Amino acid sequence: MTATLQPSSVAELAKTVGRKGFSESLFLSPKRQALSVCMKMTTDPRSWIVEDLERQPQNQRAIVYCLYKRNVELMAEMLKSKMPKRVVLECVSGSTADLSKFKSTFSIMVCTSVLVAGISIDGITRVYFLDCANGPEGFLQGAGRGARAEGETCVATLVTCKTQLQYFMYSDQTYTSQMATFCYSCYEKNIDFAEELYKLFQHAAPAPDRHAMSVNQGRTKLRCSDCRLDQCPQCAADEQNYQKGLGRDLKQPLFLRDQNEMSGGGKVSSEYVSTLSFSGA
Repeated sequence: MTATLQPSSVAELAKTVGRKGFSESLFLSPKRQALSVCMKMTTDPRSWIVEDLERQPQNQRAIVYCLYKRNVELMAEMLKSKMPKRVVLECVSGSTADLSKFKSTFSIMVCTSVLVAGISIDGITRVYFLDCANGPEGFLQGAGRGARAEGETCVATLVTCKTQLQYFMYSDQTYTSQMATFCYSCYEKNIDFAEELYKLFQHAAPAPDRHAMSVNQGRTKLRCSDCRLDQCPQCAADEQNYQKGLGRDLKQPLFLRDQNEMSGGGKVSSEYVSTLSFSGA
C-alpha cells in the first residue's frame, strides 16, 4: 500500500519481491485536500523563502529541505540573521534530539532529505525545497510532512531558479536530474506543476473482474491489472481503451513531449524516459 509509487515502478518492484509478496495491492492517491504543492521560479530562492516565512504565524512550524549539508548551513544562517525572533534548527543526521526540539518549539527546521519521511509532527504549515528535490517521490514524501493534524493546511513549494535547474539537469545524481528536468519542462512549457506531478502517480483504472487471476496458490484473487504482472491481452486492451477515452497518452507524460525543444538543446536520457513514462498496461 503506497501513495508515492509510480506505475512504471510496480513491475520492477514485483520482480524483486516476487508474486507471493503481492497478496493485495492498494495504490492510494498522493493528493490531499489539506496539502497544496507548487513551484516558484525566482532569481534568489533563499531570500524568497525568508520573505514567505516572515508571513507565517509564529505559532506554526516549517521545514526547509536542502540537497547538501553546506546549503543547510547557509540557509539556516540567513534565517537566523533575518528572523532573530524565530527558533531556527539545523539537522543533517535525523537525531532524536533534533526531532524532540522541533516538536517542543514552534520552529523552522532546515535539514537534508534525512527528514523527508518517517516523521509526523503537528503544526507544520510550510514546507520548502531549496533549489531542487531528490525526485518526484522525494518531493511528495517531504511535502507530506505538512498538515499532519486534523484541520491543518500546508503549502509545499519547490523554490528554485533557471540556472540551478539547468545545472541539476545534467548532474550525475539520477533522481535530482529527473526532478530538475521535470521542473524545467513545466516552466518552459507553462505546465501546471501540481497537476503534472500527480499524473506521474496516477495508476490506471483496474480492468473488469472477469479477468481476475489466482495467486498465492489460489488463496487470494487478484486482478492482473492491479500488480501489472502477467496481464492477459484482454485486460491490457480494456485499460488502454479506458485511458484513451480520457485523452491520456500512456506512453509519455505531457512534460516529456517535444523534449528536443528544451532550452539549451538538452536531451532526456532513455533511462529517464523509461523511469517516468506511464505504463501502457
